[in-house]
Order: sequence, then C-alpha cells, then structure tokens
Amino acid sequence: MKNLTLIFILSCLTTTFAQGRGTSSYPSKIRQKYVSAELTGVLSGGSEVGLQARYFERLRSDLSFSAGFGFSSGDRANSIFASADYELYPDYKMQPRISLEASLERSLEFGDSHLKAGVAPVVSKGFSFWGKEVFPFIGIPVTLDLNSDDKSYDLATQLAFGAAAQLSPHKGLLANIEINIDIDNSYSGVFLGISHPLK
Repeated sequence: MKNLTLIFILSCLTTTFAQGRGTSSYPSKIRQKYVSAELTGVLSGGSEVGLQARYFERLRSDLSFSAGFGFSSGDRANSIFASADYELYPDYKMQPRISLEASLERSLEFGDSHLKAGVAPVVSKGFSFWGKEVFPFIGIPVTLDLNSDDKSYDLATQLAFGAAAQLSPHKGLLANIEINIDIDNSYSGVFLGISHPLK
C-alpha cells in the first residue's frame, strides 16, 4: 500500500500526460498486480509515438488502481498518471460491466503546464472468440483541463474503445488495445500494451 501512496503522490507533483485505460476491463483476481509496457501513438494535434509503463492492482472485486509514466517523441514528452476504476455493476450473464474511472494528471503540453481531473463511464462485456476470452470496452472520458501557464481551462471529451485479453494462460500475460477519438479539445490515438503479472 505504501507503493501505491507514493505513486499517487508522484502523479500529483510531476509532469504527466495519461493515455489509455490499460487492463482495467479484464476480470483479474483480487490483489492481482500487473506491470505493463505500452506503445502509444497520438494521431492528432501533432502526431507522435511513445512508450509508457503502467502498474495495475485489483484492490477489491469492484475497485482497481493504476499509475504509470511515459515518454514520447513529440510535444507531450513525459507522463505520470494515476487512476481508479470503480465497478457499479458486474459483468453477469447478459448484463455488461459498468464502471466509473476517475483520473488525475499533470502534463506539459506544447510548452504549457496542465492539471487534469477526469471521469469516464466505461461499459465492458466478456465474450469468447475461438476459445479465447476477450473483454471489449467503450467509454467516454471527460476531463477538466486547467492550464496553469495562461490561467485558462477547457473541458476535453473523447470516445475510447478497445479490448483486453489473456495472451498466455500459463504465464498470465495480458494484451490490450485501445483507440481514442477526439470529440472536443482532446486528441485521437492508438495504444497497444502487454501486461505481466507480479507474483
């Protein structure tokens, strides 16, 4: 728990640009932890490619936490972020999983310092394809973006959709893909990740 507190404090103090939902839609066991390597590609507002690392932990059956950092080739050069996903309704029979994800970010974008607080309603549902379980999701992240350099603010909105699935049952590896589409004052991008369980 001390590590989670430290990561959250760091996310409030340093330059960040959080991207993607990671593996929060995957039904991992309680207290299961993952570390992820993710390839990020922003396709609007100045195209760029980057890498990010993410720590994920399922704290309870209805609550998960993630935090991470990243680097990119463009104007969003560094990132550190934290988020929590709270399940309102579980994935059960014909009912999809419905959750609310809250996030906190600080970022340096195009030379300006930003503080971002966001919320995203997310709907996901497990399916079986050719004997493999896949957990697609769709969400609408809405973020209040405060620019501390010019004392302005924006409300940013995206459409996010993707999926998480187990790559290797005996090693416990997970894979995730996500596409974000800019609705208003945001960016469009594609994100790919592989997660390894921590024992």
